[in-house]
Amino acid sequence: MLRICLILPVVFVLASVDTASAESPFNVDCFFGWGGCYRPMEWTPVEIGISSILTEPFAGSLNVSAQQDGLNTLNIAHTFVLTPDIPLHIPLVTKLAFAADKCTVKIADERGRTN
Repeated sequence: MLRICLILPVVFVLASVDTASAESPFNVDCFFGWGGCYRPMEWTPVEIGISSILTEPFAGSLNVSAQQDGLNTLNIAHTFVLTPDIPLHIPLVTKLAFAADKCTVKIADERGRTN
């Protein structure tokens, strides 16, 4: 019984390390507003920077989703092509709710699979 109690934590640690090693090949930086400040419920700039460790060009789409007000979520879709070793800068505009708690940025390939 003591051996099982000692082996189970090791198995769980190794399983969590294996799932954590599946890293995305993209590095995405997202900046909102003017120096981090924005006007709620007004159009606000969003600066998105994408770089990757890919060796071939990547054609895909960028989807930005944020709470616009109490009832609506604003979704922005933008297609792009990422060239290896050249970071991509994408300027967008969105409306954010007052005290919006999250914003989702997803990168999908041409078949719709997210990365």
